[in-house]
Amino acid sequence: MPDTTQNIDHGGPGQSGSASGASRFDDSRPGEQRYPDQSFPSGSRRAFTDETETVNADDQLRSTILASLRDAQIDVSKLEVIVSSGIVTLIGTVVDGPSLSLAEDRVEHIAGVDEVRNEILVEGR
Repeated sequence: MPDTTQNIDHGGPGQSGSASGASRFDDSRPGEQRYPDQSFPSGSRRAFTDETETVNADDQLRSTILASLRDAQIDVSKLEVIVSSGIVTLIGTVVDGPSLSLAEDRVEHIAGVDEVRNEILVEGR
């Protein structure tokens, strides 16, 4: 029976393997394989930067929301404000119904807020 196997070169440009001339992995540390920083294509670290920028934007939006609620004379000491990519969740208690409505209304009109999830309760109810 004739030999039908073919030799396949796995070491083309940009690929790891002995035929490519250099491994992209640090072969001296098995189990701790990672790409050296210079082997990443330009822009490949953008996902981490976007995540960091989102966290910073969420923190800034949270600060703006808390300042707006304080300006409206709402006691924020019993409120938790959670911001995630423009979605704001308000959790806690306020003294009366008008404060509950005012809190949601103030937050809805802040630039950068896409949705408000109001889980505020009125004290004593």
